[in-house]
Amino acid sequence: MLAETGLVGFAFFLSWYYLLWRAAVSARGSTDLQISRLGWAGTFILIAFLVEGFSVDSLALPYIWFSLGIVSAVGFQARRVSRSAENQIALAGASGSNAMVPEAHDDSHNRYEARV
Repeated sequence: MLAETGLVGFAFFLSWYYLLWRAAVSARGSTDLQISRLGWAGTFILIAFLVEGFSVDSLALPYIWFSLGIVSAVGFQARRVSRSAENQIALAGASGSNAMVPEAHDDSHNRYEARV
């Protein structure tokens, strides 16, 4: 990678790689099972990319870049879900009404119900 992009390109690549790693770790801690699983997949993709990068021209492998794009999107979604849940809890606490509490998790999607 260093030979292909130079020092500046390599520095940007390492910064992006670090942000992807943080996104994957953040997604692994999500309460949404699908996001959590994609976070684990992103972690393994990043490790595989690191190992494979020692022997292959990394810019010529489109499946790697597609996979890393998915990791970026999952990290964004995990942050969005986390902020949404925090906002709902804050709003419920500020209004003094019934708090919105997550139901037991099912694999299809997130549901919320009012509990007294």
